[in-house]
Amino acid sequence: MKLTKKLETEILDVYEAYWGGLLNVDMETYAVVLDKEFKLLCTTEAEVFFKKMEAVRCLKDTADQVA
Repeated sequence: MKLTKKLETEILDVYEAYWGGLLNVDMETYAVVLDKEFKLLCTTEAEVFFKKMEAVRCLKDTADQVA
């Protein structure tokens, strides 16, 4: 698969939306860019999440630390 400029732009848009949503504690944006099934390590190795809503809950619970 060749990385076209269009695909690169789309990837960067999602990347920036993810980090913007996370660092600005914008849970709506953060949730939109996450896949339904993935793996996330939250604040420790013991906090491993595999579902979108678990990740959103983790962000909500740690929002004061993230911001």
